[in-house]
Order: sequence, then C-alpha cells, then structure tokens
Amino acid sequence: MVSAMDDRTLDAHHESVDGGLLLQRCRWCGNTAFQRLLCPTCASTELDEVLSDGTGVIVRSMRDTSVVDLSEGFSVRGRIVGALPMHVRSGARVRVARTAVADTGELVFELCEPPATAHGW
Repeated sequence: MVSAMDDRTLDAHHESVDGGLLLQRCRWCGNTAFQRLLCPTCASTELDEVLSDGTGVIVRSMRDTSVVDLSEGFSVRGRIVGALPMHVRSGARVRVARTAVADTGELVFELCEPPATAHGW
C-alpha cells in the first residue's frame, strides 16, 4: 500500500495518457482530485491513481485561461487551443489535448465541436 506519491508518480501527471488525465481518488472518502498530495476533503494521504476520460464543460472563459468542470465532478483551470479566444464560450464541451505544458504545467484542452462563429461580422 502506497501512502504518499513519489517523484515518479508526480511526473506521470505531466504526461498524456491516451487523451485522458491521471487523477487521484481517496481510498477513505472517494473524493477525486487532480495533482494533490492530500485529499482536499478528508486530508488522507491514501490516494489511488485513476484515469479520467479528460472531458468536461467550460464554466468560465477568460482571455488566456478557462475554468473547466470535468466529468469527475471538480473544476480545473486550463488553456483552450484550436479556437480563437472570442469563439470559446461557456457551456462548450472540451477534452484534454495535452496534459500539461512543460514550462507552466497548465492543462491544455481543445473543443469537442467546431466553435460557433458569427457570420457576417
């Protein structure tokens, strides 16, 4: 039984795994989190790695980053690629493009459907 994540485990979170994300699920309370050493609910160190499908919905979109609600029930901040910022809207479905950018460690998402554009502008 592993009670704390080692360096190898932390490095694995920065790699894309078949388009998904490696998450941690608490053995005690079942809460799911991303890049945590302790469970944010019960502070347990007994976390198992689980693979997320990496899909979610944009909750809030700002110029450079967006807040995405993942299908596992929590929010993460990341960057949306493949569309102009003015075409990224709240409510749009996204999926993980790359788990992290090497320099900043931020998540990178892409839109699941082509962005809606306003024709005639």
